[in-house]
Amino acid sequence: MKIKDLKPADYNPRTITDEQLERLKKALQEFGDLSGIVFNRRTDNLVGGHQRLKCLPSDAVIEKEKLKKPSRTGTVAAGTITIDNEAYTYREVNWPIEKEKAANIAANQHGGEFDDEKLAVILKELSE
Repeated sequence: MKIKDLKPADYNPRTITDEQLERLKKALQEFGDLSGIVFNRRTDNLVGGHQRLKCLPSDAVIEKEKLKKPSRTGTVAAGTITIDNEAYTYREVNWPIEKEKAANIAANQHGGEFDDEKLAVILKELSE
């Protein structure tokens, strides 16, 4: 399967401007995927996933593998946190504090907006 085989849902209520999309693209190229749990090994700080982490059991085990060499975006280890047979993405990076802070902001800035009309339709359907 390839990316081109994935069909976007017509009902998706999320929209994104060209400018937001370009910022998201740049963030993905520089920081990689920030949507999971991202930990900076250099500073011992969580970079992304602060709110997700609050929802996970504190005794959940992180299963990870160290990469042979850092990835293009600075990832040094990758793995999962598995809870009730559901895997949550986990990765470790090795970034200076400045890049960590930029990634933290990027993780919370490029999500786009809701198309309120499409969202209203979905919410109505789900409430029925």
